[in-house]
Amino acid sequence: MSLPVVITGAGGFIGRKTVAAAVNAGLSVRAVVRRDPGDFPANVTVIEADLAAPSCLPVLTSACTGAGSLIHASAAL
Repeated sequence: MSLPVVITGAGGFIGRKTVAAAVNAGLSVRAVVRRDPGDFPANVTVIEADLAAPSCLPVLTSACTGAGSLIHASAAL
């Protein structure tokens, strides 16, 4: 099995599409969201972190540990 892919901004429009595409491709997904949207497939690991907060660094570091790739789809609006 391949290493997990971490997707930031997974609760947003582009992030949700990216998560769906990764799951459909058979990848293991770690979805980083500001608030748990609660409607991802059961095999998606949801990680809550506000990337604008300095306190998110340990959470994001942990999310990326052992991952094969990171897709950054988070943005400030």
